[in-house]
Amino acid sequence: CLPCGHVYGFSCIEKWIQQCKRNSAKCPQCSRKCGVKDIIKLYVSRIAVVDGEQQKKVLSLHAENEFLKMKIASLEDKINQKEEEKMLKDEASCLENMSFGEMRGRTSEFLTKSNDSQGLTQFGRTSTYGGQGSMCCSLKLEEEFVVDGARVFDMDTSNRALILARRLPGMGGNHVLTKMSMMYPYESETIQLPTSTKAVKDLHVSPCGGKLALFASLGKKLSILSLESNNIVLTYDLPGPAWSCSWDVNSPHHLYAGLQVQFCTMIMLRSC
Repeated sequence: CLPCGHVYGFSCIEKWIQQCKRNSAKCPQCSRKCGVKDIIKLYVSRIAVVDGEQQKKVLSLHAENEFLKMKIASLEDKINQKEEEKMLKDEASCLENMSFGEMRGRTSEFLTKSNDSQGLTQFGRTSTYGGQGSMCCSLKLEEEFVVDGARVFDMDTSNRALILARRLPGMGGNHVLTKMSMMYPYESETIQLPTSTKAVKDLHVSPCGGKLALFASLGKKLSILSLESNNIVLTYDLPGPAWSCSWDVNSPHHLYAGLQVQFCTMIMLRSC
């Protein structure tokens, strides 16, 4: 080890210094002057050097790999769904060409298969609704994420992100907001809230551009958060704990808060 802190094999750095002129030997990395007498011998069984950039890259690749696995599983579910739909269509086509006697014999089997594809189920199964054999709506669970302490959320469609109100785990856990990317779900930002805010009961992203989020809390606060800076830009004190809130879709200058004491408050931003 040289006085500058850089570590080399003893024989290598000794030859390096000896090859240089007596007064011009320098550390190969930082060019600090050194001599053979300046070498500090380290007697260790093992030396490990952590590369922070490589570690970040490994973590990023791991998150991307997990995300791609989820995408592959989702595509496999879609393929299975298409195959089931094709099978049901083939069955329906066969039934149309059957005689009345044959149809009576296979009606029970066909209805059983049709019922298996109806009704909302979990883990990637398809839910279909519609009368007289027509499919009017198809619902499918694409992905599922576990978020500790999540209470309410809204979707920022313009930035493809979810905004969640959470309480951190543990006794006396703080109430926070979390921004989660829908493109890369393992990337998230946690926004600390003032302790006076208390539990967030309702949360809505502004319908005008999605740059602001409105949330109501039990701390008698109605607050507006900037989704660009992650800072609270406006806080309005309410006469009681708030249970709900909403933007006015017809006017960007009006807000509404539903209070625990069973009445609604309208707030004009121009007068705040």
